[in-house]
Amino acid sequence: MDLFEYQGKELFAAAGVEVLPSRVLGAGDDALAVAEGLGFPVAVKAQVLTGGRGKAGGVRVVSRPEELQSAVDAIGALRIKDKPVRAVLLEQGATVLRELYLAVALDRNAKSPVLIFSTRGGVDIEQVAAEEPGALLRLQLDAASADCGEQSREVVAAADLGSPALDEQLAAVSKAIEQREEAREKFFS
Repeated sequence: MDLFEYQGKELFAAAGVEVLPSRVLGAGDDALAVAEGLGFPVAVKAQVLTGGRGKAGGVRVVSRPEELQSAVDAIGALRIKDKPVRAVLLEQGATVLRELYLAVALDRNAKSPVLIFSTRGGVDIEQVAAEEPGALLRLQLDAASADCGEQSREVVAAADLGSPALDEQLAAVSKAIEQREEAREKFFS
């Protein structure tokens, strides 16, 4: 199942995972009013079902109101990997101190979900996986079980964040993603 970023954020929020405030621009929306509601800077993000959006110019951080409409128009007109941009997401800006990668995917061979974690962040994660498979932690999940404490502890240990508070936050995010029955039903049924 492919999801747009905004759909993934909706699932995360429903599972209790904290996400940055954001909004997909509708046909009649005033981009400036939406951005001012979120607060500058804002990230303007192409919503397209493919990776590589940032490298293709589909993600821009806008700091000033006068830059916004041209960024929205340019991103809305893009084709990324031959796919048209169907929508544009405005997201509240954030300072990124460290980028981690955490995903749940379907392992077709094992016919079960797998949790994938890396300290290498999300950019070019496919390349990281191909060149250095050991940089990814892969943990098989039991879709029928809500007991995932061991997997969460392994993710925290692999992250080596050096902060009990950050460890606790990462464990909470990992557990929320793994445990939510609604999310499992949407992804694995």
